[in-house]
Amino acid sequence: MNAINCSDFDMVPGIIFDLEITKPGEHFLIEWTSSYGVEGSVTARQVQVSLVPGKPTEPVRR
Repeated sequence: MNAINCSDFDMVPGIIFDLEITKPGEHFLIEWTSSYGVEGSVTARQVQVSLVPGKPTEPVRR
């Protein structure tokens, strides 16, 4: 069972305030709250997280 549940999706880009990844059963549950913009949850069978070391670059202004 894969599921996506989001609110305030029209407020892009968003700022994640809190991110939590749990495995309450057979699937992973990724939940986040925001200080601005989209927040919600994703349920999935697999999760992959990639990080790149170094100083963040300046955000692209549109």
